[in-house]
Amino acid sequence: MQAEPRQRHQSARAVGATLGEIWIAARPAPEESDFADQMRGAYDALRRALEGQGADPRDVVAERLFYSDITTQIDEATAIRAAFYRDAGASRPPVASQVEQPPAGGSQKIEIQAWAVTAGTAGAPAVRPLAALTGGVSGASVEAGGARRVLIAGVTGGEPDDELGFAPQAERMFARGEACLRGAGLTFRRVARTWIFLDDIDRDYAALNRARHDFFEVHGVTPAPASTGIRGRPHRLGRLCSLDLVAHDEGARTVLRPFNAETMNEAASYGSDFSRGMRVDLPDRTLLHVSGTASIDAGGSVVHPGNPAAQAARMLLNVRRLLESQGAGLEQVVSAVTYLKSGADRADLLRACREAGLPDRTPHTVCIADVCRPEWLCEMEAMAVLV
Repeated sequence: MQAEPRQRHQSARAVGATLGEIWIAARPAPEESDFADQMRGAYDALRRALEGQGADPRDVVAERLFYSDITTQIDEATAIRAAFYRDAGASRPPVASQVEQPPAGGSQKIEIQAWAVTAGTAGAPAVRPLAALTGGVSGASVEAGGARRVLIAGVTGGEPDDELGFAPQAERMFARGEACLRGAGLTFRRVARTWIFLDDIDRDYAALNRARHDFFEVHGVTPAPASTGIRGRPHRLGRLCSLDLVAHDEGARTVLRPFNAETMNEAASYGSDFSRGMRVDLPDRTLLHVSGTASIDAGGSVVHPGNPAAQAARMLLNVRRLLESQGAGLEQVVSAVTYLKSGADRADLLRACREAGLPDRTPHTVCIADVCRPEWLCEMEAMAVLV
């Protein structure tokens, strides 16, 4: 990875076969100053990246938006998103995960990660929005080659102004996620990956673990999905947590298997119900979901407290070992997000990525967010594909 990747406005990876898949990280040009200009600049970068892969905005199925101040930016962003996709001829904007997690470094106010699908050897994929979603939730199903993937984003618990505390919000969030899945003909037992964003992770992470454990126990969710639990302010005002997920149809052509690495313990040993990684074997490829991974050892202890450079190196070692356990490496990563406690540690992180061998072409967003333990200075999640 280059020392200053933000001088490039986008990075993209594409994988083709039964389904052509494109992952993009798009960001504004450095000279763009106010939020509206940066938002339009990021979408212009997204459009150019898609064109470089022979696609266009109508092929985008899902995107994740990293805001610097979501409370003041969400209304303007919604209008700009709608205009961008309308002008591109899309019938509606794609599934959107929208969370306050400021891009790290400089004055950048927005970054976009997008996933697009195009026709492959089996023809054009069938992409359908999920019906009857409420409460700011968005979702879609993607079917190709006899396999179906369902994406749901922005699930929260309760309603604005209900004055619910965190625990009842979290309970209702998981219940609403299950209801959304059932509407798509699935249950939480077919979820491969979750992202859970907490407005105050230091205060509420233990309560999240209790709510998740109770829900998984009642609903028979085992093995637990791969997951990231991280600080992020949801787009709905008054909500203290939100949930995104990816699920797959059941069948012999789609197999979900958790995986681990010898350099880390299992998360369940310290009360967190998630797998270190989830392998999804599809008819023509394998998806490797790497959970949020930090500087931890096989005994569950934080490694290199107070040392951002050493923590980044250990974090990347753990990510690499997870991938290697499945016959992959950092060169197979198609998308990554790194969360930093402090933007001042960005240079140390980028140097560690370069030394570890994360390719420059990898769509990689670096943002600022507190991690679930105060001693951790960074955490990385990744998605890799084997074909």
